[in-house]
Amino acid sequence: MLKTLEKIATLPTIRLGMKLFLLTMVRKSELQDATWDEVDFGNAVWSIPKERMKRSKAYNVYLSRQMLDIFIALKTCAGNSRYVLPSGYDADAPMSRATFNRVTYLVVEQACPFPGIEGTAWCRRLG
Repeated sequence: MLKTLEKIATLPTIRLGMKLFLLTMVRKSELQDATWDEVDFGNAVWSIPKERMKRSKAYNVYLSRQMLDIFIALKTCAGNSRYVLPSGYDADAPMSRATFNRVTYLVVEQACPFPGIEGTAWCRRLG
C-alpha cells in the first residue's frame, strides 16, 4: 500500500498523513483530529485522549523512528495550526474527512490484488 500511495496525485501533507495512518493503525478520525499537544517528541509517544477514543479510554501510540520522522515533517508543514493535519483552507480546523477518505479509497482501489466485484468488496474492508 505504501508503494501505491507514492503514485497517488495528492499533496505531500496528505501523503504523509496516509503513511502515518497505515503505520499507526489508528482510526482515521483519531489521526485527523490529532493536535500537537498530544505528541511528545522527547518520549516518542502520541497520547490520544479518551474523549476521542471509541471506547472512551486514553490510548498511547509508541512512535517508531519512521513515525516520529513523519510527525516532524508534518509539524514543519502545519505552521501555527494546533492540528497535526490542518485543513488547507482553515488552519484552525482539521483536514476534511472527505479529503482523507478520497485518498484512502484511491489507494485501496489501486492496491487491490483481486479484480472484479469480489476483489473490490474484499479490498474495501481494508479501507
